[in-house]
Amino acid sequence: MGVVLGLLNSLRSGYARAPSRTREKRLRSPTAAHDRGGGFFEVEGDNTVEVRGPVPAGSGELQSLLTMQIVDGNGALGTPLCHSALCGPSVEGTYGCHYHLYPTPFPQDTHGTYLCWSLRKSPIKCHELVCLCRLANSCRKDMVLVDGDVGLALFFRATL
Repeated sequence: MGVVLGLLNSLRSGYARAPSRTREKRLRSPTAAHDRGGGFFEVEGDNTVEVRGPVPAGSGELQSLLTMQIVDGNGALGTPLCHSALCGPSVEGTYGCHYHLYPTPFPQDTHGTYLCWSLRKSPIKCHELVCLCRLANSCRKDMVLVDGDVGLALFFRATL
């Protein structure tokens, strides 16, 4: 997994080396637990979490993510894609993606279920897509590619 993260970080120039995930969780949970008034969590560069109320006005893509629903094989709307999302330099450095999506209103309540890549923020190349899918598989997560109001979930399962 460290090799994949190193590859992703080298592909995305300008990002600092990814911090230890253990350290990030230790700092993130207490901060978020003190203020439970929001639905949007933004991870800052120093691995602290700022808890905000409703989704900020300028983040249409994030608003779309929080309202997306999974469509079943018959085309019927099913469960919501997520209830909260982490984003920011720390998420990009740790996971190599733009958003980390959670099935609960507060990220510290559960593990994330999706790694999300925004095509509006940057295009994705085939090599990056394969690396992210392998990383998602090793973390037992799924991938979502999102472009504004449209998202595509990728379920990639492989064993070595």
